[in-house]
Amino acid sequence: MKLGQVRIDAQTLIKPVYTYGPDVADPSSDERVFRELADVASTNGLSREAQEFRFRAKSAQRRAEFTRAHEATVLRERITHMYRYFALFLSGSITGYGERPIRVLYSGFVVIYLFAGVYYLLGGIADSAATVTSVGAGGTTGEPLDALIFSLSTFAGTESGLVATTQTARLLASLESLVGIVFIILFIVVLTRQTMGLS
Repeated sequence: MKLGQVRIDAQTLIKPVYTYGPDVADPSSDERVFRELADVASTNGLSREAQEFRFRAKSAQRRAEFTRAHEATVLRERITHMYRYFALFLSGSITGYGERPIRVLYSGFVVIYLFAGVYYLLGGIADSAATVTSVGAGGTTGEPLDALIFSLSTFAGTESGLVATTQTARLLASLESLVGIVFIILFIVVLTRQTMGLS
């Protein structure tokens, strides 16, 4: 019987066994098994389990790319496998390989806090209703909360009553706004994919 002909339900216990080291002939064997399990789960109407197996298949693919890069003797092959590894690493970290919308939210908040830290350290954020001389040296409020509010509103593309008063701050705000658009689109795509997969 082929794995694709197996019938399972939500009560079926599937416990993956990982094998690593020099005894493994094909580093992508885990990936193939998880892909087949995802197909089996999908065929049997187990959308949530299918998503989990697809996630594990991508994780196994990332590990396999790292192994191939380590074993590659040709520099070009090593660079290719490392590129694929880092691409999968970023995809897994930010979107959970397209299966985890909550990771997009977490990653978005990390970006917001990082930009807020940079705004706070570099300054250049002021209240739009105040004059430069009334908000402190250099035209900045100097408050960490103001930097966080400005970062959050810039990321989301909304108005906060704070403005960038220096060229560096304006450049960073433009960059964060672009990054925010990308993250919002990513969240919508991943959430839609998960919702469609579970329906």
